[in-house]
Amino acid sequence: MSISLELAEKMLIKFDGTKSMLFEFIDNCDQAHNLVGVANQPLLLSIIKTKLTHNARTLTRNREFANWKQLKKHLLDLYSDKRTVGQWQLELNSCRQNHNESVVSFSNRVETCYVKLINSLSDNLTEEVRNGNIDLLQNEALNVFITGLNKDLSILVKAQKPDTLEKAISIAINEEQELKSKYEIHKYQNVNNNSSSRFCNYCNKSGHNSFNCRNKNQQHNQNKNFNNVHRIQNHTHINSPSTSNSSKFNRNNFHNNNSSSKIQPRSNNDFQRKFCNYCKNNGHLINECRKLQYNQSRKEQNNNSRIRSSSQSLQNSNGSNLNCPGSSTLAENSRTAHQISAELQH
Repeated sequence: MSISLELAEKMLIKFDGTKSMLFEFIDNCDQAHNLVGVANQPLLLSIIKTKLTHNARTLTRNREFANWKQLKKHLLDLYSDKRTVGQWQLELNSCRQNHNESVVSFSNRVETCYVKLINSLSDNLTEEVRNGNIDLLQNEALNVFITGLNKDLSILVKAQKPDTLEKAISIAINEEQELKSKYEIHKYQNVNNNSSSRFCNYCNKSGHNSFNCRNKNQQHNQNKNFNNVHRIQNHTHINSPSTSNSSKFNRNNFHNNNSSSKIQPRSNNDFQRKFCNYCKNNGHLINECRKLQYNQSRKEQNNNSRIRSSSQSLQNSNGSNLNCPGSSTLAENSRTAHQISAELQH
């Protein structure tokens, strides 16, 4: 049975010299050449030449070909891979799935080597021998694919005993998706378990430990800043010449007050419930506030300084009045230091 040239032409595809399209073009031409009659084969050769484009047309345009076999041999010499069957088998057997490589990418490499092996078979082989070699190569590609997979995937695919390379690839893709899903679920569960197992003994909340507690770190920073300010103010006040004598007495009183009002150790719950209405900070009450105690000591210190200065000015005025004739007596024109002190305190 033969077909017309019009139908044979529809079977042909264009070939521009791309090596990946070479064997597809040759297979189509072989099919069309075998189906047309012997009388139409020269015309079919002319039609095949018109399907050559770009680089393939340039390399065949100035050459004469008596039949399709000569043109086919010339195209194979130009564009086919020059590696032998043994070299392609060695590359196939060395295929292994790389780290983080998907099953699809690995299967494409195995299938490419398998197709190259089939294409490298000699054209002089009979159809029976050729089919036998193709079956052997298919089994070899199947074994290479299964053993070349990652360990977990290889065990799962091998347990299902696929008989073709296509089935093995399909099974491997499905198992890969399931393993990824299980890994994501396990990863999410581990994150939740780790966060729930941690407990803070400072704020009595779960999800973190006392070292990472924000409440503890915030309170520590506040106390540190207040202590720095208190230290600087004390140092400035001590070095002041106008208050050098009175500061010793007031500083001793301040430390005595602090020692008598030391805060007893308290639990975390007591620390959170206490709030100072003076400095607006947590952790203590107003009677325990060091800032209030410091300000009160400064106020007393200033009052004492004012009392001493007033007494000194009063004594100076009394001395001048005693030396002047006709001046009033001390009892009539002056107030005592106790009266001035009482007025200043009010």
